[in-house]
Amino acid sequence: MVYGGKPSTGCHLCRKRKIKCDEGRPGCRNCSIYGRPCPGYRPSAVFRNETGKIGQQVKKDASPRDNSSAISNSADSSSASASTVSDFGSISPTQMSQALTPTVGSNSTSQQALMALKPSLSLYQMADATWEQRASCFFFDQYILDPDHEYGRGHMEYVPDLYARSQEASIFGANPSSACLRWAVDATGLMMLAKQGHSLPLLTRARQAYGKALRSVRTALASTEQAIRDETFAAVMVLSVYEDITGERNGLFSAHTAGLDFLMKLRGERQMWNQCGRDMFNFGWTRKYIEILVLGQNLKDEDVWAPELFNENDPIESLMLIATTMSRVFHSMQASTGLPDPTTVEGWITISQECDAKLCQWPLHLPPRWLPTTVYTASGESLLTYNHDLHASIWYWYRAIRVMLQRFLLTLDRTYTSIRQKETGFPNAQTIQTIQGQMDETRLIAICQDMTTDTCRSIPFSLAEIDSLGRQALSENPSQRYRAAKGYVMMWPLWLMLSSGMPTPSQAQQLYSVLSQIGSAHGIQLALMLASEAERQRDDRWPSGTPFAAASKLLAI
Repeated sequence: MVYGGKPSTGCHLCRKRKIKCDEGRPGCRNCSIYGRPCPGYRPSAVFRNETGKIGQQVKKDASPRDNSSAISNSADSSSASASTVSDFGSISPTQMSQALTPTVGSNSTSQQALMALKPSLSLYQMADATWEQRASCFFFDQYILDPDHEYGRGHMEYVPDLYARSQEASIFGANPSSACLRWAVDATGLMMLAKQGHSLPLLTRARQAYGKALRSVRTALASTEQAIRDETFAAVMVLSVYEDITGERNGLFSAHTAGLDFLMKLRGERQMWNQCGRDMFNFGWTRKYIEILVLGQNLKDEDVWAPELFNENDPIESLMLIATTMSRVFHSMQASTGLPDPTTVEGWITISQECDAKLCQWPLHLPPRWLPTTVYTASGESLLTYNHDLHASIWYWYRAIRVMLQRFLLTLDRTYTSIRQKETGFPNAQTIQTIQGQMDETRLIAICQDMTTDTCRSIPFSLAEIDSLGRQALSENPSQRYRAAKGYVMMWPLWLMLSSGMPTPSQAQQLYSVLSQIGSAHGIQLALMLASEAERQRDDRWPSGTPFAAASKLLAI
């Protein structure tokens, strides 16, 4: 084998940008200046098959080219270099499998398979990167939202640093927590590539990596010391993203939520002492309360210590506090086995109204940068834009929670009226008017409509159809226009809006179309499942599997 030169020891991002890396630890300074987390460095030992380079060099030397062919080849090369993994779809599984199989020496079968691939694929493959390395970079690019420079938070922005730390740990002998995070990221990235390129071999590799990640997590959980490490928690987080991409759920319930809940309890208050641990707790808490508030899961137990450590002045944690209070009302309502007395229902209404009052005040305490900006398109349409993608995602949740709460108050009001009517037998018109004077239903419905309208006005910004100034995007391909994370953080709030039954027909169609687009453009199967479930529930006044169903049971008593 001919010596092909010493491989670059720079980090993955610097090599991708083709700049010199200062090789700082744990991350290089170039990545910090660039505003991206450093994805880490390659292992010290890398084996590369150089036979493809030799074949191309021989072919180049043996075939003189004139000016026209040189121009043609240059254009083909530029086109191929710009292609993405979506070109994998035209490659047969056999060719892909043979090309992916590493070889130590010259292998004619493998070489023929590699030469049969489209030029775009052979050029897309970097000689110094494995599929796992490309997959991890692809995952970081698509699912990591850089933190707001003032607030210091994004979406899973701490995972690349933990992954780089795990890569370094593997050089000195892997521990279970480091291994499970590496396998989890590799599995998720490979699954993304497989779905983008419709590649069966990559799908197989992704599932193999997923199995290794699960086994590594099981090993880490056997030791309390390993189980409470950030790498273990991050691994389960990434595996939950893998689950959302594949759609392999029990209905809409996640198999990894219980694992996150277990680890949050095991890690205890110490995880709230640093920003990384706090952010990971917020991720796990959100997954848990999605199933409680959105899917109607029973609140089996509660981390009593956690709400006490929430910062009421923090935009995210203040919403989490309100949602925690709401979950207690839902739990009390679900635990009711018979017809509750009016006093109990009045208590539920009072607590819910207190939550609504706090939600009304929430926007008033936000920093100015968090507030949406109204812009107008060329056609005069009024839309909302934001200074950061994180701000937009939190506003989606805020509006969804408000809609859910107004819908819940409507249900409680009707429940209260029904109970009072049953107590009084057949009341006259004057009695009915007295009983029904609890809440202004017109106002509650108007709030729902306002929240839904503002959500729909925000969607073009989140899908990068317009920029922060309202200018139209140049790209028409959704998968190239916006990253997967921007659609990923929208899925549950949009579905909650749909399941509330409050959107107008045109708004419901827009929300349904967005969920379908997120699923098809970025291969997120859960988004397609939510769109399908929303379609099923379209004519259901009391959708099953939501908190509204619990209230509807009381109305039927």
